[in-house]
Amino acid sequence: MKNTLAALGRALALFAVAGTFTAFPTMAQAPKATVVKNVDEKGRSPYMQSLAHACPGGGNIICDVVFPAVPAGKRLVVERVNASIVFAGGGVRIAGLLTPLNTLFYFPLHLTDPRGESDPVFLVNESTLAFFDGGQSPIVHVVLNNRSDTPFINSTLSGYLVDLEQ
Repeated sequence: MKNTLAALGRALALFAVAGTFTAFPTMAQAPKATVVKNVDEKGRSPYMQSLAHACPGGGNIICDVVFPAVPAGKRLVVERVNASIVFAGGGVRIAGLLTPLNTLFYFPLHLTDPRGESDPVFLVNESTLAFFDGGQSPIVHVVLNNRSDTPFINSTLSGYLVDLEQ
């Protein structure tokens, strides 16, 4: 029995010594890092576009400010709409953001000079969440009460672009 235990001890010692010289060092092998790129980060590709637009004359009471189309392979996320509408000939009935699905996001209008001492200015300053894909154009849509004067609209959209090709 003593001989069997001694032989077993020698075999274990032999395996331990052999393993020391033949084993791969596991501490020297660092795990491979996974490359992560946050393509949806708002600050990576901010978007802000301003347009000034004088509506054409005539009896039309609808005035649209059409922004440039979103570049191919991108998605525009609109988070804020600002607009000032100067219209001496009457009131503004509706202001909103028209999406590609013909959905209109309505925004409350704020009148800056209700007493009529100067041309009234209607203001829009609202947060929203609207999406436009490549080739689609955001539209600020304004409906007027009447058209006795030419309205002037200054509007700004802000948000960010997402790269869809990554």
